Amino acid sequence: MLKQYFILFFFALAIKLFWSNHKSLLFKTLDGDIISLLSDWGEMLFLLILYCLGSMIIVLIFDFIAEYFLFMKDMKMDKQEVKREYKEQEGNPEIKSKRRERHQEILSEQLKSDVSNSRLMIANPTHIAIGIYFKPHLSPIPLISVRETNEVALAVRKYAKEIGIPIITDKKLARKIYATHRRYDYVSFENIDEILRLLLWLEDVENAGQPVPDELLPSEDKFKEGEDTKSENKDNN
Repeated sequence: MLKQYFILFFFALAIKLFWSNHKSLLFKTLDGDIISLLSDWGEMLFLLILYCLGSMIIVLIFDFIAEYFLFMKDMKMDKQEVKREYKEQEGNPEIKSKRRERHQEILSEQLKSDVSNSRLMIANPTHIAIGIYFKPHLSPIPLISVRETNEVALAVRKYAKEIGIPIITDKKLARKIYATHRRYDYVSFENIDEILRLLLWLEDVENAGQPVPDELLPSEDKFKEGEDTKSENKDNN
């Protein structure tokens, strides 16, 4: 209702301004011939349309600003409600327990076995979980032991944490492996270097006696550190 009054106000203002600025032209047409009359009235009609369009543009601008601020206010309230609900749920032991049970129900015994036999997990970071199985004495080529997405991927990551399987967050690699491989496929030639590099780095960290975090994002420095540690061990031997 307020918006309608606002529109009427600006249209009334446009007509008032038109009348104030061009009323002399209106009275002038009374003394002219028919051709001048048509020309003057055409000019006045054009000017009146311009005034009305100007008022409409002003109304639209104010309406856009008002809608924007209302939208931002609603979004802010929604975010606060989500945060409050999240905090309440995170602090509720019963909800945590139910969430843990739901994750356990999602995973089949076969999938749990595949996760536990994986050398490491590659994640993205919540939508994809890729398991890498690697036992050099059985096969020199790593194998994709787990390939899951969405809620199952979350459950896989949680279970991997619980049993101590390292999780490496690498969005690009996880997406690439998921798009180009199936479960129980051997790692392709195009991706084998990246996978072997992760496996070698992880082995170097473990051989150096360094603790392996539950989740990590390997960087060039960490790989370099692993290579340096490996070189030092060789020198000592």
